Amino acid sequence: MPMDIDSRRIPANPAKREGEHVHHDFIYLFRLESAAEVRPQRAEVKVVRWMPRQEFAALPAPRFARLDRKLQALHRSPPGEAHRL
Repeated sequence: MPMDIDSRRIPANPAKREGEHVHHDFIYLFRLESAAEVRPQRAEVKVVRWMPRQEFAALPAPRFARLDRKLQALHRSPPGEAHRL
């Protein structure tokens, strides 16, 4: 499930022949049901990193602290309850 979407305006870059546009970064939440190793398909995924929640909450970008608050709210909610994040 998408847990966070960061959208920002990117200025035109004539060197890349790109006009001004809006860029979107998505962070997804995955829950694993087994201890089997998960390997992303590198051709499909540019950046992936598995880490404990406490570690990414300490990353410098504010979006990671925001995401940590969302995960804490999910963790406190009873199973099956609708979540407002």
